[in-house]
Amino acid sequence: MYWLVGGPALLGSLIWIFVCLEALVRRPAHRNFLCEEPDFEPGPESTLTVVIAARDEAAHITQSVNSLLEQDLPGLRIVAVDDRSVDDTTGLLERLAADDDRLEVVTIRELPAGWLGKTHALQRGAQRAQSEWILFTDADVLFRPGALRRLMGFAERHGADHVVVGPDDPEPNRRSIGERIFLSMFTMLLILGREPWRLANPRSRAFLGIGAGNLVRRRAFEDIGGFAPIRLSIDDDLRLGQALKWSGWRQIAASGRDCIAVRWQEGLRNLLCGIEKNAYAATELKAWALPLGIGLGSILCVAPHLGVWVGPTWLRAISGAGLIAAVAWYALLQRSTRIPPVYALALPVGQLLLAIAFVRSGWITERQGGVVWRGTHYPLAELRAHLRERRIWMRERWRSRRAPDEASVAAGRSRA
Repeated sequence: MYWLVGGPALLGSLIWIFVCLEALVRRPAHRNFLCEEPDFEPGPESTLTVVIAARDEAAHITQSVNSLLEQDLPGLRIVAVDDRSVDDTTGLLERLAADDDRLEVVTIRELPAGWLGKTHALQRGAQRAQSEWILFTDADVLFRPGALRRLMGFAERHGADHVVVGPDDPEPNRRSIGERIFLSMFTMLLILGREPWRLANPRSRAFLGIGAGNLVRRRAFEDIGGFAPIRLSIDDDLRLGQALKWSGWRQIAASGRDCIAVRWQEGLRNLLCGIEKNAYAATELKAWALPLGIGLGSILCVAPHLGVWVGPTWLRAISGAGLIAAVAWYALLQRSTRIPPVYALALPVGQLLLAIAFVRSGWITERQGGVVWRGTHYPLAELRAHLRERRIWMRERWRSRRAPDEASVAAGRSRA
């Protein structure tokens, strides 16, 4: 038992200690808050189009669109793309558009070959935009008063071409303990894996994208060819961020706390099912990557907890220091994530839940020979061919990316 646990516990604990020390030195991760942005008076060129892709969103679409129509941003336009809905989404959108000419409804009845439904809908919506900025968001996201004004001010104050906004949970206290553990685990691993504090550094390959809030300068979006290079990418929001960052456009992350909110799934079971299509895609549809990822996650999230109880005194001491570092890291990020530090002690449970979700995603995807999303089956062969094509395209964009100016490099280093 000692040899089985000792090595992973030592490694995992040292990683947590390093992560915590780096956080103290660099002050990382979502320290920028939209809710704290000063009032912004946009110039005539600072125009915004919000693009929403909706399919069977009758339960959420009215509240979401109304939260946008209530924004006080001059020149705002909203393009809602109805992607082959079979419920009353179309009727609800058309009634809203009849009362406010800032809202345009685009209806899609057929999906062309070689596209995912969502990427195709977002591309169609973006084609209707003539503004300097485009905000891609989901049909269940709520925008609190003044959110878009603050978001535009944030983008221009930081000289960004792409702002990635992490949404808030509107009612975290309604979540069960299982939901909270799973969401805390998911959020923290996303932060650890994507390192949002490195996004502003043009020399770093770190990138990020979030479906609830991707604000993109239109010329940057057109430079990468829109969604065409990632047309079959299930994790389209993340890959949009990669395409922009690896093409040399300036990217920065912000916390949407108290400004942008989304209620992501109801109940633990629905949360686990909710990442069914995305989890296996995170491994780039490689079956061998599932046990590897679960093993690495266990080293970080389970082994230090076991090391406190197994082995000689020195191992227990280092494992204890690793757990303290994990709790401290949670505390450093609590202001933006709202996750209490005590949830670091529940990492083994979160890792188990996440492992179940990933294994289930891989098993279902392989069993049905592809991914079923928005009523369409996408074969694995087609998706894997796209992944190979996308990898080549991304590498070429990185090699030929726009050279950042010295001011941008300096700003990136200061924030890294």
